[in-house]
Amino acid sequence: MSSVKKRAPEEHLCHVIAVAEMSANVWRVRLQPGVPSVASEFMAGQYLEILLPDGRSVPYSIASAPAQGSEIELHIQNQGADSLSSLVLEHLGSVRDLRVRMPQGQCFLDPADLLGIRQLVFIAAGTGFAQMKSMIEAAIDSGIDQELLLLWGVKNAAQFYDLALPQRWQQAHSHFRFVPMVDGEGAEPPVGGMKGNLVEGLQALLPDASHSRFYACGSPGMVYAVEDQLLEKGLEKGELFSDVFAYAPRPAR
Repeated sequence: MSSVKKRAPEEHLCHVIAVAEMSANVWRVRLQPGVPSVASEFMAGQYLEILLPDGRSVPYSIASAPAQGSEIELHIQNQGADSLSSLVLEHLGSVRDLRVRMPQGQCFLDPADLLGIRQLVFIAAGTGFAQMKSMIEAAIDSGIDQELLLLWGVKNAAQFYDLALPQRWQQAHSHFRFVPMVDGEGAEPPVGGMKGNLVEGLQALLPDASHSRFYACGSPGMVYAVEDQLLEKGLEKGELFSDVFAYAPRPAR
């Protein structure tokens, strides 16, 4: 159980530095809070809410790590012309400043709370990579020596919108392993990747879930399927973290 005293969410005004397309219809958003320290006053893995003029709030994982300066990075996938994400991107492209509420979320990395943990496993579907990016970079920055494993799953390889980044982590850090996974019909994984979904990846790569900590970001169905798989492999109580548990509790069986 983490002993970190988490900051209460507050509203902040941020300057929109840039909104740029990465690939596969995913956009990198760079924000600069009016109070620079806000960009570091969160736990890696937490998220913020963009506050729209109509009163709605839209959550996005913070992709930057807390120690990376005075900017906040987001990864936003445009889900289509009539989607809420399209409205958010249109708003970001039309304003110089916007309001956000942060930090939020109980799925975060606490480098001081890893006693007895031999490896950290990060499980991301699609733009769930943003949340994992923040935690992995924080883990690397903090110098932890646990083994780090990232499974990133998409339907086809073109949806890996920043594939080179985890490949560089793997080249630079001997305790980090990256396994890209694709499960679309007829799709082929990148070099070093696997065909199949994330649950199948865990089945093949992880014979034992004990003494490990897991972080998952994706649909509720994916996260609960991951939990079921890990329980079969000895997942210990309290060692799987996901924001899904807060907003989409598992239905009673």
